[in-house]
Amino acid sequence: MAVEKRTFTVESSNVQESGGRYTSKSPQAAAKKAASQLFKKAAKTKHKTKKQINLSLRETTVGSDKKVHEYVAKRIKLKTPKVIEIKGVKIVYKFTIDVKAK
Repeated sequence: MAVEKRTFTVESSNVQESGGRYTSKSPQAAAKKAASQLFKKAAKTKHKTKKQINLSLRETTVGSDKKVHEYVAKRIKLKTPKVIEIKGVKIVYKFTIDVKAK
C-alpha cells in the first residue's frame, strides 16, 4: 500500500503569518516546508525573528481528524554554502532548517 500524501496549513506562528498549503507524507516534512516560507516572509518584512519560529500546523487532508501539530523551527547558517546545478542553473543554499516538535 502506498503512503498517501497529506495536506497541512499554518494555523499560527510567532511571525504573525498563517495560511498556505503544504503537501507531504509527514507533518514534520510539511513543517519544514512551511518554516522555509515563513523565514523568507520574515526577512522581507524585516521581522525581528530571524533564527527561530514557533508554528502550529493543522492537518487539512480530507477525512482526517484535523489534528494540530506544534513545532519549533531553527534556521542554521551553513559553514560553506551548498551549490547545486539543475538544468544549467546554479542554486546556492546558505541555510538549513531544523524542525523539532514542541
